[in-house]
Amino acid sequence: MSPDSPPSITCNYPNCQAPEVGVCALGHSSTDDCPEAKAVEQEPVLGDPAEQEDTLAEEQPVPPPPPGIELRSGRALTIEQGNALASRKGARIVLPAGPSDAGKTTFLIELYARFLEGRSFQSAFLESETLLEFDYLLFPSRLVEEKQVAATWRTHLEDAHQALLHLGVDSEQYGKQHLLLSNITGELFERICDHGEALKEVPLLGVADRLLVFIDGNKLRAGGTRGSAISRTRQFINVLAEEEVLPTSAEVALVVSKLDLLKEQGDEALEAWSTHESRLLEEMSQLNRPLKVFQIAARPMAGPVDDGDLGDLFNWLLAPSSQASLSLGDESSPSRAYERFRS
Repeated sequence: MSPDSPPSITCNYPNCQAPEVGVCALGHSSTDDCPEAKAVEQEPVLGDPAEQEDTLAEEQPVPPPPPGIELRSGRALTIEQGNALASRKGARIVLPAGPSDAGKTTFLIELYARFLEGRSFQSAFLESETLLEFDYLLFPSRLVEEKQVAATWRTHLEDAHQALLHLGVDSEQYGKQHLLLSNITGELFERICDHGEALKEVPLLGVADRLLVFIDGNKLRAGGTRGSAISRTRQFINVLAEEEVLPTSAEVALVVSKLDLLKEQGDEALEAWSTHESRLLEEMSQLNRPLKVFQIAARPMAGPVDDGDLGDLFNWLLAPSSQASLSLGDESSPSRAYERFRS
């Protein structure tokens, strides 16, 4: 457009003089040629500039991701998402089991907290598709005064369908490894002790590569609570043995948590537990699986502490199975992997 030919289409570009004097602010001969004029198709919104920007942002449609690109939330994975990850990368399924407040979630986020500080357990952090979930779970521990208590959000029963954490590391001994760590509430395992049918409600129990049976070391300090804790663990083991739900490749570990609190009670408490531990392991032998015992003290963000066998436990999770493992499937066979998760 020019001064001799006034525009036939009103231009809404800010500060453009075309409507008044017929002169395009950007020198275009027609508003049809002006990308700026096309971008401003509505009358300016009066009011606060920040509100105008928010209004325009709300009106702009969000373009879909390009084909083949998956946007991940960073929160806990569902069974289906975990299956897809295992098919892409290969992953070991780790199932911590035990009653509420036995230290299962604290153990999981302690692993994450260690890698926040740098290289740990002779391994370097590689990746995680659940960083936001790890950080969410770790948050309460950051708030604890003087970091003397390991505090975590309580895991809820309704979250069992979406409770997988992913951790990828590069181990000096085992190379690049991926773990899918289940974070399921202890209420579900307490149900199993009372009603064996509840085993059907536990995701991944029939496909776990490593089963960690947690027992609360704090309850092992005194006779009354010690007997109760051992009794519930024995019930859980008996149900597993009777129902034969574990895969043939699964390996089992008895994990005594809160070792630091148990040690505070002195040698007498440790000796008493040692006697009961040997009896409990005899009962666990009926599972016909390789057995390990680890005693750990996990305190996320607590700085240097005596963590017991925590490093040995983590490296055992990465180690090749001593039995023929059941494959999750590979990229060419995602359906097989899905069936394994659902079995």
